[in-house]
Amino acid sequence: MTIEEVLKVVKNEKITIIRLWFTDILGQLRGFAITPRELPGAMESGMGFDGSSVEGFARIHESDLMAIPDPACNPYLAFSAMLGAGMKGVRENLELPPPVEENIYTMSPLDLRNHNIGALPGDLFEAVQELRKSDLMKEVLGDHVFNKLIDNKQIEWDRYRSIVSQYELEKYLPIM
Repeated sequence: MTIEEVLKVVKNEKITIIRLWFTDILGQLRGFAITPRELPGAMESGMGFDGSSVEGFARIHESDLMAIPDPACNPYLAFSAMLGAGMKGVRENLELPPPVEENIYTMSPLDLRNHNIGALPGDLFEAVQELRKSDLMKEVLGDHVFNKLIDNKQIEWDRYRSIVSQYELEKYLPIM
């Protein structure tokens, strides 16, 4: 669904409360509610919320989190991935690392490395490259779905990168 389609459903169905769901690092389902008036802003730029109650995040004032709803997210794939990762943790008796109580955004590269904190992919292309390397996701989703997901996300990336942005038009068109 597109953002416009979601907003149309909310209006047509006279929905008064929208629950945004996510899972914490232990796989526990968490969520919070917003009103239909807040939905366009949430879908455009996200909704900030207090992350100190989310397991795996610091218990300090820097724990604010941002939830950005994705109407294109396939909940079956998302929950399969979360359940598969959780089950791997149970089967292999994995333990969570100790919480990091400092503000990671002010840490030096050495401090980040010492806390075993890596960077998330910077864009969809990098995310797809990481997904390709994931034996866990291949096992959880199965070969067919895994490969189709990668193919579809590669198409999405190719379409995205072929668009000339307003910034590029304003910055480079005048000098041509």
